[in-house]
Amino acid sequence: MKVRQLAKAQQLAHVELSPFGIHWPDLDEDLSFRGIADGDYGQGRTGRSGESAQGSG
Repeated sequence: MKVRQLAKAQQLAHVELSPFGIHWPDLDEDLSFRGIADGDYGQGRTGRSGESAQGSG
């Protein structure tokens, strides 16, 4: 199960934005804007290219 699914509301509310993405410092979790645009929401989803978001590179 993903860390964000187990997090408390206060932990999720503590968010930092950067030019590259979103960071939850209390959870040590990150989502990049590029990944979001490709359909990778940190859940191991398949991106637009049809490749698995995890392990592609």
